[in-house]
Amino acid sequence: MKSTKYLVILACVLLSTLSSVAQQRFSKEEFKQKRAAFLKQELDLTPAEAARFIPLSEELMEKKFELNREAREKARAIRNRSNVSDAEYEQVIEQPPQRSYARKRILPEVQTGTPHAQSA
Repeated sequence: MKSTKYLVILACVLLSTLSSVAQQRFSKEEFKQKRAAFLKQELDLTPAEAARFIPLSEELMEKKFELNREAREKARAIRNRSNVSDAEYEQVIEQPPQRSYARKRILPEVQTGTPHAQSA
């Protein structure tokens, strides 16, 4: 009998905890701040290094997000159509992603520590 009461109490506590956690909203700015603090600590960055690295890292993350969004939209567009030709499939498959952005823009900045002019 006692064990049943403890189980019921434990279940109620667990459910109330889970429901309060589920109600929390995702904040992009809070995530960026926590990520920046984590990177500074784990990489043992000096304030000067962090001032150069964190903005580049955020820029790379945003660019990757946009590229992935474009890829998902293309895949969704093809998946939702019933009469897709083989040529259209091949075009999507063979179209290279814009991953050279990191090599052209961000990698040189990290290596040299000097930011390049923002490209349009």
